[in-house]
Amino acid sequence: MNKQQNIRYVFTERIKAAEQTEGDRGRLRKDIRSFLSELSEFRISLRTLCDQETAFSDRNKLLNIALELINHAPTARALVSARHLPVAETAELTGYPADFIRQHHDYIVAYMLLFGTEQHSFLSRQLSIGTKLDGTGAPLANNLGIKLKDYGITSVVLTPYGEFRYLEPSRKGTVQGDFVTGSQPILKPRRALLIASAALGLLLIFLGFAYTFYQPVRSFTLMGGVEASFSFNRFGRLVDIQGLNPNGRSVVSDLIHSDRKVNSSLARFLDASIAKEVIEKNSDLTLIVVEGTFNENDFKGDDLELELKEHQLRLKVNQGNGNGFILTPDP
Repeated sequence: MNKQQNIRYVFTERIKAAEQTEGDRGRLRKDIRSFLSELSEFRISLRTLCDQETAFSDRNKLLNIALELINHAPTARALVSARHLPVAETAELTGYPADFIRQHHDYIVAYMLLFGTEQHSFLSRQLSIGTKLDGTGAPLANNLGIKLKDYGITSVVLTPYGEFRYLEPSRKGTVQGDFVTGSQPILKPRRALLIASAALGLLLIFLGFAYTFYQPVRSFTLMGGVEASFSFNRFGRLVDIQGLNPNGRSVVSDLIHSDRKVNSSLARFLDASIAKEVIEKNSDLTLIVVEGTFNENDFKGDDLELELKEHQLRLKVNQGNGNGFILTPDP
């Protein structure tokens, strides 16, 4: 099958944002909430979509693949029932290589969710789409988008050209549902100097705060089917967690942690690992202390005890000095 024959629709350049009434913004916010809810059901992360750099030409291909699959009832039913796109069947149906389908799986499903249901019809209409006769050149003015979600100081937008990307810092003054049309601020020298001085002062305060509260002094590594490193500050609070193998990185990428202690941090990680099926119930895991010391009381708590009991997990804690202990589910 000639894959290029499948490209009937393309993303076309939009010169400026469409006028939005308050009613339009309300409808956008509603559509955004329902779209994000569906992405979550399919275990698709906005941050994963943003981190995947997808060329304009590839997005045109993915758009047409998604539209073709929406109209192919068996594939659409399989997607809904399994919450996953059947790669081999999709490759055979569309003529694109399986590796291409697998690499862009999340983008294809996101497009299918956008265009395959009336629940997000107002949001999907914000994307600028035409026929192949309208041209396939990449848009020159790519400073538009709809803010979808905030992750702390980072925001994610969906552009009219089907791209999921992070919002540039100079364009953060918009509200959810608005088009992003900002540009770099123009500052007079004196004002710029005052702002720079204030920023330096805040930076020094932040560095002092970070050293006090975010300086890791104890750490351990969890080994097994999923591997990750946990670091804690002098107050016993989690300050950093990193996946050390593909399974670990997969769990960490969607795990939001904030000011958690040893037992609750570990419990939350294990719960997410079970949910992602990267570790199985009745598993044996090894925890190796890398820096500092931990005692058995650090792991005492309802959160971890519940995880161990519910999933029948066993943790062997190696202190690194010849000592250790085993955490087992309560009978």
